[in-house]
Amino acid sequence: MSNIITIVENWPVIIQGALGSALFAITLFVFQKTYKFVSHKVSSLSKKSRISELNTEKLKLATCVFKGQEKAIIAAPILYRMSRPLIKALLWLVLGMMFGQIISVFTIIGYIGCIYYLVKALDIVSVYEFNGDPEAKLSEINAEIEELKNDA
Repeated sequence: MSNIITIVENWPVIIQGALGSALFAITLFVFQKTYKFVSHKVSSLSKKSRISELNTEKLKLATCVFKGQEKAIIAAPILYRMSRPLIKALLWLVLGMMFGQIISVFTIIGYIGCIYYLVKALDIVSVYEFNGDPEAKLSEINAEIEELKNDA
């Protein structure tokens, strides 16, 4: 491992920067895909989480359907839905750093919680690509929401 680090340190700074950026992008991509997979599995266990996930999907579907000014109007509710996990991420970070002064493990716990909620916020505002009939998908989402509400 130290040989690899030595080899990389001998490379030009621009190459080191590109390598670091690529590593960061790959890490972020893996976190996003892992979060989407895990959150979808967990949300199926909780009706409230699944309904929230479906409502977010409805808004993201609307961004695919609408154009121009209508698309801009849809952006506000999406940003509003993203703000809650963003604020939670900041709280985890601040509390982790604050209590980390007392017990150092709290800093790590705060960072992990912060990363989780930041990835959750990123998932809400991430690009949604849909190929198919949006009306059929919308009715499918609405039917699943109604089914979940009626089961409660």
